Amino acid sequence: LVAVTLIGIPIATRLEEIHGEDPSLVVIDEVAGMLVTYFALNAGLAGWIAGFFWFRFFDILKPLGVRKLEKLGGGMGIMMDDIGAGLLAAVATQITAYLLGWNLG
Repeated sequence: LVAVTLIGIPIATRLEEIHGEDPSLVVIDEVAGMLVTYFALNAGLAGWIAGFFWFRFFDILKPLGVRKLEKLGGGMGIMMDDIGAGLLAAVATQITAYLLGWNLG
């Protein structure tokens, strides 16, 4: 996660300079967000699927201050809003797994 983020920030910054604000060809931010979502998750395939949907939910809606992270600008903003969405998705996935009784290890 750290390596993906440290590599992603300058790459996303450069691609934004070339292609405009938060270009869709930058996907390393999504990778970082998913890594955060799945960090310490031990709920099997159902947990992975739930995590994916929770991440997409929070990445699209950007609630609870996640949208403000975009304002960091450049590659930092591109990466951090997805990492923020990943944090929310990780919590939501853990709660979902607990409430549905999925094996949490």
